[in-house]
Amino acid sequence: MRIGLVWRREWDPPQPERIAETCKLHGVFAAFAELGVEAEPVVYADDDAESAREQLLALDGALVWVNPVEQGLDRSRLDALLREAGGAGVWVSARPAWPAAAPSTRLGLSHPQTHPAVASTI
Repeated sequence: MRIGLVWRREWDPPQPERIAETCKLHGVFAAFAELGVEAEPVVYADDDAESAREQLLALDGALVWVNPVEQGLDRSRLDALLREAGGAGVWVSARPAWPAAAPSTRLGLSHPQTHPAVASTI
């Protein structure tokens, strides 16, 4: 199983070597290693979104540590990537709401697949 730990580059700029051991989430990486789970860093930046996209689509799951708004940046581009990854079968911890036009969002539901009755109307 391959799990990605996702954070914004601006929140914790990566060191060139040994990212998992030097980042703010080093304890989470260590805990996964103790369990024998391969965790890898997915450092997201709007100006390098394609790199994060490629990583996300190759994972089994992603734990996301990205604030909705931080340092004047929002998650709009990242949310689109997370929706794409989730749609491709990657488990995403912070799966964003579907676009506002979706009936599930108008009903206050975060994901139509959670509610089959709603999903069948989409």
